Amino acid sequence: MASSKTLNQANLETLGANRLAQLLLELVAVDAQTKRRLRLELASANGSGDVAGEVAKRLATIAKAEAFVDWNKVKPLARDIEAQRRAIMEHIAPTDPATAFELLWKLIALAVRCSAGATTAMVRWAPCLQRRSLFLARWPLRPACPLTSLSTRCSTASATMTMSSSTASSP
Repeated sequence: MASSKTLNQANLETLGANRLAQLLLELVAVDAQTKRRLRLELASANGSGDVAGEVAKRLATIAKAEAFVDWNKVKPLARDIEAQRRAIMEHIAPTDPATAFELLWKLIALAVRCSAGATTAMVRWAPCLQRRSLFLARWPLRPACPLTSLSTRCSTASATMTMSSSTASSP
């Protein structure tokens, strides 16, 4: 039998919803990533449209950022991007594949934009985002995602990423 101090679902359930909510509010006061995750979960309760709005807003915020990403901020940023991808795939794609497809393209556009930067941190971060684009290769083709549109977008993204990588790696 596990100790009553062990962090597991059964022990946390004994605290009750009210106490857990209080603890979560304390945690989100100091952790922005946890706050964003909880917002996504709350939005999910209202349907995929609310989640799509939250994800689009977060991707736009990241895309607008002009600040240098220091080396010690690259991993948290990559985790943030992964959280957005996960939200798209888990909360939006099952009910609204067309919107999920568009949001994944915004994620790829973010990778392309960051690949063009020459900072060391961005060069390390961009491949992480580019790997995320592989999800589109496994994306089920549906009427909401016409093959011609997919083909054109892939060609454009591939050419842009290739051009950005060669520019970023040149001295």
